[in-house]
Amino acid sequence: DNFHVLSLNLPLLSTVWGSDYIADAHQFLGNLFIALVGLHACAALVHHFIFKDNVLKSMLFKKMM
Repeated sequence: DNFHVLSLNLPLLSTVWGSDYIADAHQFLGNLFIALVGLHACAALVHHFIFKDNVLKSMLFKKMM
């Protein structure tokens, strides 16, 4: 098993760390990124519906210069 980045074969990475470690790290970081995007979206909705501070409107509808 070799590790591929941008279609380049990187056998050194799979022999040093093992492909299972790289796959686990990739899955964890992907799930973390999805969770952070979801948290960010929820925070924007909380500001809009609960705090009613127009933060979401200011991000979505910037005035054209």
